[in-house]
Amino acid sequence: MSFENALTLADYDIKKHKKLLTMKKSTILFISIALFCLLSNEAFSQCFGTGADSAITISTTKNINTDVIATGRTYADGIAYRVNVPADGAGSVTRYNGTVTISNGIAPGDEVILINLQGAPGDIADVGNYEFMKVATATASTITFTDSITRSYDGTSASNQKVVIQRVPNYTDVTITSPGLLTASDYHLGEGAPPLSTLPTGTAGYYTGIVAFKATGTVSIGSGAGINVSFKGYLGGRNASGVTRHGEGPDEMPGTGPGGAQTANCGGSAGRGGGYGTNGGGTGTGGLAYGNADLSTINLGGAGGSNGGGGDCNGPFAGHSGGIIHIVTDSISVSGTISANGEQGGTNGEGPVGGGSGGAIFLAGYGMALGSGLVTATGGAGAEGGGAGGDGRIRVEYGSSLSGTTSPADSVATVNFGYNIVDTPIKICTNDSALIYGTYKTTAATYYDSLTTINGCD
Repeated sequence: MSFENALTLADYDIKKHKKLLTMKKSTILFISIALFCLLSNEAFSQCFGTGADSAITISTTKNINTDVIATGRTYADGIAYRVNVPADGAGSVTRYNGTVTISNGIAPGDEVILINLQGAPGDIADVGNYEFMKVATATASTITFTDSITRSYDGTSASNQKVVIQRVPNYTDVTITSPGLLTASDYHLGEGAPPLSTLPTGTAGYYTGIVAFKATGTVSIGSGAGINVSFKGYLGGRNASGVTRHGEGPDEMPGTGPGGAQTANCGGSAGRGGGYGTNGGGTGTGGLAYGNADLSTINLGGAGGSNGGGGDCNGPFAGHSGGIIHIVTDSISVSGTISANGEQGGTNGEGPVGGGSGGAIFLAGYGMALGSGLVTATGGAGAEGGGAGGDGRIRVEYGSSLSGTTSPADSVATVNFGYNIVDTPIKICTNDSALIYGTYKTTAATYYDSLTTINGCD
């Protein structure tokens, strides 16, 4: 469905939207009108979600990948599963591991984000592609969507790609009070444990480093509270036991490519910083910038590179990178923090290491009060003279009002929101019509309105 020529919010108050059809006397037909949003990166045809998960209040630390937060759930609110890479245009995904039941915690009517988190050297063109999908059916092995996917996830070789689905809770209000914190599990699992290698158990799914949700009401983050995925992205590099590990990035361990920074040889020069929104720093080449400012693709940050250490080649870990936050809500008020920062390089007295880059933060809403410097996706400092990690990326899309500043400075767009409201059927008379998106309708049906003003009507 195409949404074009959207009416600006100055002309159309979505808070007090009017009936689009007038009643007239005589025999009647019934027409229902569905209003949909025009959020720039939205694939699932709702802006703020359904509110099906109701309101939540968080006053302790909660992990969206592992914890039950909303009332009535038995699995984590944002449970995630690794899936086999879908073909272009597919309408479903299947489980990656044959022992995992991917319908645990995901039901028909739920919303999920489908995302490619990592590829391999030379095969990263589809890394960062994502879209929101509505679940039609869910079995132990297969999740079927109501629509076909529109983006590509298979890269040059599907076997190189790490693709997941993660449930996107649809709340009404989200209130986080001190010392409450909403977070996710580390995508990186430490040295010797590949990402996505921890199988789901109990209420938990796979670990993704992603916090993603929608809210039909207000997201309120009080002073001393926060949403935080700092250090939750790719693994920092290290030289240990004669094995060199570069900082990880979208192509896993590129050395001097996009994202992850190179690790120096034993006794070598300083480690470099990981890159994402900007290049990583340091002597030589740090991790290179990648991705898009508007977060039409969304990525974990790039990790820092380690120094080679002394003669025993036992360097400290470089900084891990920031994770991903994606929030769409009617309004948001931040007095605490929203963070996807990179980690400072570690120290053990054996030389300089690089910091990890910041991750990605996408915020969209009708009204946005972000505070001053409370939303951050900054790179971690290098340790003992190592290179600093580059900045991450922040995108803010708002409908009516925006206040506050972010670090780094955000990419901003004004967008046109329409609530996902289906009006109570409205009566029109026989031999009469209703003007919907510039076309006169005379028969009973559900029509999708673009919110476009035509000749001063609609």
